[in-house]
Amino acid sequence: MDRRVKLACESEMITLQVSGILPLKTITIEMKRSGKYQCIVASVRELGVIEPLVVYPDDGNADNYVLLDGHI
Repeated sequence: MDRRVKLACESEMITLQVSGILPLKTITIEMKRSGKYQCIVASVRELGVIEPLVVYPDDGNADNYVLLDGHI
């Protein structure tokens, strides 16, 4: 019996144009006012993006990717 765990996603990193990433969620004004959001903004300004966004190719357009994780 093979007990190895298989990856559910690609481990390769790619560089994309921001304009080609389609979000699934909208960031509301309330979210932008939250302490968590402000903390993330400050961290990105100071350190840059630490965790990569998780995207999936958009079936309707080969140049676009759907944003699965990393909206905030």
